[in-house]
Amino acid sequence: NMAAGRLLEYNTNKMQSMLHCLPDGLLALDPAGDVTFATGKIEHLLGVPVSAVLSQPLDAWCTDAELRTVLTRLRSGRTDSRHPEQFEFSPVRVPDKRVCVTVQPLQDVGGAIGFGTLVSLRDATAEHMAREAGNDFVAHVSHELKSPLNVLGMYAEMLADAATGAELRVEAINVIQDEVERMNSLVSNLLNVSKLEKDSMSPERHRVKLDDLLRDTWQQALPKKKKK
Repeated sequence: NMAAGRLLEYNTNKMQSMLHCLPDGLLALDPAGDVTFATGKIEHLLGVPVSAVLSQPLDAWCTDAELRTVLTRLRSGRTDSRHPEQFEFSPVRVPDKRVCVTVQPLQDVGGAIGFGTLVSLRDATAEHMAREAGNDFVAHVSHELKSPLNVLGMYAEMLADAATGAELRVEAINVIQDEVERMNSLVSNLLNVSKLEKDSMSPERHRVKLDDLLRDTWQQALPKKKKK
């Protein structure tokens, strides 16, 4: 009996050591919804020490409304523990992080016996920032594409007007050509972004006429300045 007890203790400690080595933070809840096990990774994700999670009531250590709502449902038994649940939130104590939480039932292979619930917390800050940057990039590109299209439409109407003089027609044609080149440049930039993500782009160096570059930039910014 003593040998069997020591072997069981060894296997338990080994399993807990393996769980502590995982990159994600883990909370194990018994069928009643009480936290019975927690790994140290949750400390830098939630800003709460493991000792507080295991010894204090839920309302005392959990200040994040999203996580507290789910854990409260597990304690009350008002949640469907047969299906995993996933959500994200920014912890109150660590506001610069974004945590992805996965709640899934702990069951035997056949699903007949339930051992409780496993709550895993993963640092999704980099992914969240990448999504935000992607959304900002799309919004910026959409705005930059819309501006030359508006200019093209305006000067196209000017060319369609029979009363437009020769001087204005020449100006309209020049502006249309400039805006077409600008849109081509935007499309090229989009292709370059794709190459950068695939790490298949090498820099190309060209000589430029600085005076022409500055004057062209000023001409492009002038319509926005007049609107404001």
